[in-house]
Amino acid sequence: MKINTINNSNFNGIRVIKNSQNSKTNSRPIQSNNLKNADEQIIFLDAIKNLGLKSKIDAFVQISKKSTPYFKSSATDDGQSFYEERAKIMKEALSEIEAKAKIEEQKNAVLNNAIEANHKQDRADIVSCNAGKDIETKRKKYNLQGMEKIAGYDYERSVLYRELIQKIQSEKEGQDIDIPSSVLFFGPTGNGKTTITKAIAEETGSNIKTIKTTNCINPENKIKKMKEIKKIAQASEEQFKTDRTRTIIFIDELNKLVNNNSPIKDEFVDFIKDCSKNYHCTVFAATNDPLKLGLDFNNPDIFPIRMSIDPADDEDKLKIIDFCLKDYNINLDSKKVLSRVLEKEEEENAIFSNGQIESLCTLLTDKLTSYSTDEEVDRLIDEWLNDTNNKPAIDEKEADKFILNYAAVMNPEENYEG
Repeated sequence: MKINTINNSNFNGIRVIKNSQNSKTNSRPIQSNNLKNADEQIIFLDAIKNLGLKSKIDAFVQISKKSTPYFKSSATDDGQSFYEERAKIMKEALSEIEAKAKIEEQKNAVLNNAIEANHKQDRADIVSCNAGKDIETKRKKYNLQGMEKIAGYDYERSVLYRELIQKIQSEKEGQDIDIPSSVLFFGPTGNGKTTITKAIAEETGSNIKTIKTTNCINPENKIKKMKEIKKIAQASEEQFKTDRTRTIIFIDELNKLVNNNSPIKDEFVDFIKDCSKNYHCTVFAATNDPLKLGLDFNNPDIFPIRMSIDPADDEDKLKIIDFCLKDYNINLDSKKVLSRVLEKEEEENAIFSNGQIESLCTLLTDKLTSYSTDEEVDRLIDEWLNDTNNKPAIDEKEADKFILNYAAVMNPEENYEG
């Protein structure tokens, strides 16, 4: 079996949608009852003939407003002083309008440059708002909970719902129900073992405690970790008595804690056989190499739920990409991204992990906008795919190892050696 990921940091993000509104203006000839004198009309129209339509309207309105009082009080016998006063007002007003027009022209020039450069300014604004936003941010923004955070892997999710999630939820509601003591997730790095465990804890309202095994090299540290696990289990039972909340104990890289040379191997096996009944906790263990555990997988009490978290098939890859790109205002087709990923996998004879696919999508959602061209999309995808740091994580050797591990864990009646 396999399980999905949308992994690690992990959806964005904040969408920035810029709506461009085109203002429509009536283009009828400009007329003003305040420009009574024919000479004034000529001066006025000549002065504004090179202005844009919006500036012409501004000039018309401004001069009309400024002129109104003078029509009421400035009349003379020959009208000359009135005309001179009007001319002065018009010059001042037109000077102000011309200054505004220059500013407007500068703004238009900036806008035109942005359009000609594929709206770089708009893209910069959007990128600045999206910078540092990842899939986990998107999950929080859209209030995604529990298994909603997992894309694809419909069959595997249905198994987990039936065999585990629904049972824990029923227990919380007061039912006396048998819940597995332990779950083993195994498979190549970066495909969602940790993410799935956290999603199940959230879906069921369980507490989750993580055991790190990076320092479990010597026997003394292994013994200390086993004591830590039992202490968490005791606290779990006390918590359950209070509010019927179960605890999930997640042990990452279990093979560093439990193996043939581990002094706590037998103690650990005895603990996971009955920890659900004794402490109302379930141990979730993750490993890339279950053969190194040295456990008897013929024993149904040792990890009664065993699930391989293998790389997504093409269908699930598309669902993961869709999930990552959903609700972003960008010019990008999920199927195009999938096609490029599959081409690279065939070229390298290797497979991208789910975490790597998410990393590519995060780059695209950070850098692209609705204005991005196909050329920009191709360039970004090419840069990521050709970066030596992004080589497909699961090569032929890793795939062979996974197949061997799968057979040993899921078909334990056969004899396999790592």
